[in-house]
Amino acid sequence: MTSLDPPTPTQDPLLPALSTALLPVPLTDSTLTDQLIRLLATSYVRRENRFYHVDRPAEAMSRDDLQRAFLTPAQRLNNGNPVSRAIIRQVFDTAIVQNNPDQFRSIPVWTGTILPFPGNPARRIQLESGQFVLNAWKAPEYRSHFATERGEAPFRFFFHLLFKDEKERSRVLDWLTWCLQNEGSKPNWAILLYSREKGTGKSTFANIAAALFGHDNTSIENNIEKVAGKFNGPILNRKLIVCEEVNLRPASDIGNKLKTLITEPFTTAERKGRDVEKVPLHACFLMTTNHLPLWLEAGERRFYILDVAHDGHATGPRAQFFAQWVKQVNDALQDPGMLAALYHYLLRRQLAPDFDPKTLNTDVHGTPLMKQLLAHGISATTQQLKEYLGRENRPAITEQDLRTYVRDELRISPNALRHMMTELGWTRHEVKWGGKDYARALWTAPRFTVDRGNILGPDQFKQAVCDALWDAEP
Repeated sequence: MTSLDPPTPTQDPLLPALSTALLPVPLTDSTLTDQLIRLLATSYVRRENRFYHVDRPAEAMSRDDLQRAFLTPAQRLNNGNPVSRAIIRQVFDTAIVQNNPDQFRSIPVWTGTILPFPGNPARRIQLESGQFVLNAWKAPEYRSHFATERGEAPFRFFFHLLFKDEKERSRVLDWLTWCLQNEGSKPNWAILLYSREKGTGKSTFANIAAALFGHDNTSIENNIEKVAGKFNGPILNRKLIVCEEVNLRPASDIGNKLKTLITEPFTTAERKGRDVEKVPLHACFLMTTNHLPLWLEAGERRFYILDVAHDGHATGPRAQFFAQWVKQVNDALQDPGMLAALYHYLLRRQLAPDFDPKTLNTDVHGTPLMKQLLAHGISATTQQLKEYLGRENRPAITEQDLRTYVRDELRISPNALRHMMTELGWTRHEVKWGGKDYARALWTAPRFTVDRGNILGPDQFKQAVCDALWDAEP
């Protein structure tokens, strides 16, 4: 076991720029006036005669409120001494009143949009129009610190405790490493940590990932409907989205939306008080659950699923030993130097030659749990529907009856019906029957069809639609 003696701060010679590249740009203005103008101009944006601090864009300010509020940081910049009225007037006139294209000397115009630009430390991004958008991504504070020697040790030992299988551990760390090395891009598959028992360290691993990406750049949700539901714009602006206690219904709308968010580069998002807008997606998804993910469909390639059960869980024989290491990890997360050491360790880490962030080959890299879940040709829910359709050996069924069964018995959205029935080989028709003068939807079994009010099938099968349907209304 790696020693955890009191560390000695050191700077990694292989990564000399990592601890300085994201530090604030030092002021070069020589006079207090120029420094104050720069401070005011870079701290705010304006929109429709209102002002917004770049770190609090939801709070609009009048010009008078802005000027009053700025007196405090102005005095702080002046070593705690009050700034003369003459200088303050000049600062306000230059940064607020005068028209100047220099974003460092005049508060620029904001579009009202907040978008993520992971890896870019600028708080404001200028568009070709001259307007600015605000950057939702913030450089994590620990990255400006020197790395503690051997500071990554408790994290690495925890990874060995959590991921027993070397190949699985390597695949997860490859995913985490790639996401940190390419913060402006996103992988097309997510990590899903499963264990039937509680207290196995799933949330602790999520906390490590959240600290690495920065808590300002992470959204941790216990309700996955918030991620895929209405007003999800602020969540989707995060680089890391952690979904805990995931328990979806098969073929649910939420599950289908989640899959889209994992793979697509853009989506539509809504914020309170604003219109729906198209936004880029940079997020990587990490999920945890204590429920076996039976909602996954056959051939699913968007989730790398691991069973992280071990005897150190909350009621296991090694619970105390594991809890001690979890505490060491939690303590290390509070130390910027140790977190920086882990970050540098991951950035130096070589990815496996067959690692692909865009495609997950489940045949080659599937875990035992994945192969167990995806072994069958169809999902458990589709299998249940297949058995229902085959009970009476009838060649057709109305869509109305199908929707009732899917909603009440399978407890999934009827919107999943078309996909499931097509997967089972059934065909949808719009047909008039029972004396009605309008067409109604019905489905015919494989090798059956509809023609002139009759169900036709193999071996010269022919039966009136009304006679063939289950519980059809006359």
